[in-house]
Amino acid sequence: MNISNPPKARIVWEPEAIAAFPGAERLVTFIPEELIETEFAPTLSWNFASYSPHNPE
Repeated sequence: MNISNPPKARIVWEPEAIAAFPGAERLVTFIPEELIETEFAPTLSWNFASYSPHNPE
């Protein structure tokens, strides 16, 4: 499945919902408006190259 249009997003501020994910400060839910099934689409894969030099230590 592909998401063809950018999905709508909503920040979840309810403490009960956030508590289900230890360490989370907030949650974001994405609501796609349209999904398109693509037959014979290649699978996505990647290999880790290195950490970004811009990540804080």
